[in-house]
Amino acid sequence: MRTIGKREARRMFGRLRGLFGRRKEPTASYSPREEHERCVQRILRIHHLAIATSGEERERGLEDAVINPMAFESFCDWIELCPDCFSKAAMAIDYIANFHPFVEGNKRTAFQLAIALLRNGGYDLNDDTVTAAFIIDVASGLYNREEIEEWLRCNTHSIIL
Repeated sequence: MRTIGKREARRMFGRLRGLFGRRKEPTASYSPREEHERCVQRILRIHHLAIATSGEERERGLEDAVINPMAFESFCDWIELCPDCFSKAAMAIDYIANFHPFVEGNKRTAFQLAIALLRNGGYDLNDDTVTAAFIIDVASGLYNREEIEEWLRCNTHSIIL
């Protein structure tokens, strides 16, 4: 095994830091319409998985059932206007759990979408019975969007990268 000197080590680690140490910009740029379509497809995929993994026989065939497609698509535009991951997750939980855009699985979809949005922002939602009870309370109308956002800020932790 060959040993390396300080100069060579600095050069090697400097190159690695240059490759992996900074956040890369996305290689593909999308038009606003393509971004909108990607958002819609992502939410539908999360909903499909929430229904498919439930194992409930009565929910088979309802994976792609959206009650009001136009309102659902405008929801993606509203999410993009939110300033941070907490407000996006709060919007997702509030809208999906309260307005029921899907025939089945609205609370599960709201929960999974909030987890995905928070993870994209570098946070992880505490996965416990308190969180499950909170989602049910939101669906009962006990919290408004600002209260949901504050609850999310208090019940998440930073993901260590």
